[in-house]
Amino acid sequence: MSPLELIVLLLWIALWTVLGGVLGKGKGRTWTGIVLGCFLTFIGVIIIAVLEPTDEERRRRAALSNPALASPEDSYGAAQAVRTARGQV
Repeated sequence: MSPLELIVLLLWIALWTVLGGVLGKGKGRTWTGIVLGCFLTFIGVIIIAVLEPTDEERRRRAALSNPALASPEDSYGAAQAVRTARGQV
């Protein structure tokens, strides 16, 4: 394998790893996305794209869209996140 082929291969793997990590982060599964993207490339990215978000990520999204839906144990954190997202801090 020539050095150019090796560089292209590493860039290919890096591309899918980063893409998997970015998609995974949006679903609360960053490391899952990184691992799947690295080892399975585009198939791994497809897998992470169809996975459901974690329960924690669902609660975070609900709290950002409607602070009244936040659970009592994280109401301060959710309210702070909403203020930050709206630029009211």
